[in-house]
Amino acid sequence: MPEDIDELKKFENLSEMETKVVKFLKENIGKAYDSTELVELVYDWDREQGGSIKNYLSIIGGSISLTIILGNLVEKKRINKIIAKGKVFYYLE
Repeated sequence: MPEDIDELKKFENLSEMETKVVKFLKENIGKAYDSTELVELVYDWDREQGGSIKNYLSIIGGSISLTIILGNLVEKKRINKIIAKGKVFYYLE
C-alpha cells in the first residue's frame, strides 16, 4: 500500500525503535515520560514481570538500549528532554 510522503519524512533515518518512541510521544504531545515509563510502553513490559534472571536481564538490556536511543533522538532534535524532580523526562511539544 502506498505511503504518504509527508508522513514518511517525519520518520526519515530513524530506526524501528526510534520511530516507535517518536510516534508514541507524538500521540501524547504535551506529556513527559521518564525512561522507565517509556521502557514499559515501548517494550510492553509490566513492572511486576520478572521472576527469572533471564527476564531481569531482558528488562535491564532493554532499558539500556532505550536510554541510548533516547539520547540519540535528543541529539537529532527529534524529541525534547527535561530534568525535573530528580528524573529525566522526554517529550514533544
